Amino acid sequence: MVSTNSVYFNIVILSLILMFVTWLTHQLVEHIISKETLQKFYATSSVIFQVLGSVAGIMQAFVVVSFWNDFQDATNSAHHEVENVTVTYRNISLLTDSPQKAVVMTSFKNYVVSLVTEEVTGHAKGLGLNDSTQRYQEDLWQSLKQLAPAIQSLGDQAIYQALVADANNAAKLRQHRVSAVMSSDATLLWVVLVASALLVMLVMGMLSMGQKGRLYYLQSFALAFIFSLMIAVSLDYSKPYEGTTTISKDIYDALLVRARNLP
Repeated sequence: MVSTNSVYFNIVILSLILMFVTWLTHQLVEHIISKETLQKFYATSSVIFQVLGSVAGIMQAFVVVSFWNDFQDATNSAHHEVENVTVTYRNISLLTDSPQKAVVMTSFKNYVVSLVTEEVTGHAKGLGLNDSTQRYQEDLWQSLKQLAPAIQSLGDQAIYQALVADANNAAKLRQHRVSAVMSSDATLLWVVLVASALLVMLVMGMLSMGQKGRLYYLQSFALAFIFSLMIAVSLDYSKPYEGTTTISKDIYDALLVRARNLP
């Protein structure tokens, strides 16, 4: 599908394409079918067109809502991931100072910086899991494993358990984020969106009965604009880290500033 990273340009491009499809059908029908034949079956064709348009609208609304739900899920997951990463840092800082704690803090800092500057930034380019971020995460797990024998007091044991739990949750949410980016291509849904829009615009061109008045073009443009809007919005929602409507980068920027200020 031809598209840009701006939902507004996508609407313009799609509207022009759909208008061209209607115009082309309009021209072909004039040369293939006589005006008298079109007028003879106009009443029946109009009813079919109304039903077709209604069904197409329902199907497109369903697809748009599906993409919107996926976008909301990705947004909520990103916010929860940042929250878990933030709580992980808080729990590390509460532990009794030791050489092992210093190693954990360094590993945590490296992981967060890589997560924001490499992996999340890569999502805006359509990339999924980042190898460097993965290595830093594995280093963090290794440092947490080495920290376990140094935990002595009951207070530190409770903090350590909460620390591991939050780190685990952050890891799960990271995997969910990466999976959402890599599995955003829903071919069947795109077929429903594009095919239904094209079909309605084709029928619109067929039912014109050779008319070329302003009202006909205005109606065609209105249909093209509505379908283009739904397709463009769905395309934007399907890429949560790209396009016009994206997951806020502010939450990641705040996390990055906090990580870079760690001792």
